[in-house]
Amino acid sequence: MSQSSTEDDDGELPGATPTVTADAGVQPNGEMNVVGLVIFAGMLVVMLPLLPLAALGWVAMKLFG
Repeated sequence: MSQSSTEDDDGELPGATPTVTADAGVQPNGEMNVVGLVIFAGMLVVMLPLLPLAALGWVAMKLFG
């Protein structure tokens, strides 16, 4: 080991440049909007046929519950 154990090391390299860039702010992202719409459409196709069953269950709970 080249450093003694009593030396305080903050882990920073001499002459190193910062690597974190500034925040670019909020930007529109059309590709992610399309992905979200496709997922929503897929869920709608799957859930829409279940809507009558859910309505029947709700009515049955109101009548007998």
